[in-house]
This record gives sequence, C-alpha cells and structure tokens, in this order.
Amino acid sequence: SYDKMQKELKQDLKKTFNPEFLNRLSETVVFRPLELENIVSILDVQLNALNEQLIQQGLTLDVTPDAKRWLAEKGFDPHFGARPLKRAIQKHLEDILSDEMLKGRFANGGLIEVSLQDDSLVFVEKSGALNVG
Repeated sequence: SYDKMQKELKQDLKKTFNPEFLNRLSETVVFRPLELENIVSILDVQLNALNEQLIQQGLTLDVTPDAKRWLAEKGFDPHFGARPLKRAIQKHLEDILSDEMLKGRFANGGLIEVSLQDDSLVFVEKSGALNVG
C-alpha cells in the first residue's frame, strides 16, 4: 500500500542521510508514480495548448482516442514521468504538422483529424488523407 511504501522510504532516508541534513528539510513528499491514464490526461492538456496556437492559423486538431493512447504510450516512461511526453508530441505531431504546413498542406485551414493507422499517425483534412508516419 501507499502508506507502507511511504513509511519504508522515510526509513531509507534516515539510513542514507544524516539527521542534520534531514532536519533542514521542512517536509518529505512521496509521490505516486504516474500511470498511463495520467499521461493521457496530461496529453489532453498539451493538445489543448497546441490547439490554442493552431487556432490563430485557422486550424484545429481532432486527435482520435487511439491516436492519443499511441502518443501517450510513446511518451510514457515510469522512471521519468511526463517528461518524455513533450518530446513525443513534438516528434510525432508538431514537427510533422509543421513540415506539412510549410509544404503548403492544410493551407485552407479547418479541421485536421489525427488518427492511428498501421502504427503511425495519419493526418486527414477535408480534401483527403496524408499518411506521414
């Protein structure tokens, strides 16, 4: 249980650090490790922020649940928490979207659906599909 883990960790702290150091700390906080569902929630926040930027260019992303889960899995590392998620979003979504926009794709603005197909993201606009994975 969490309480047992917290107690064991505090005992380990006492074994590792001297009392003078521990007395300088106002509090020790034990965090529960993030799970994939937490990463999906964080991904939603990141995607909302990305959409806020894209709205200025007349674009909106609609990322399907399967694509979200795939991105979350790419950005999930139990040891590093949510840190790899930002890199996964940048690599698999933002960089590709930026490259395609620079090529003149999505110039008409509107809704872009991002879905998962054959272990890669597919960007679909009203005029057709573009597989960029």
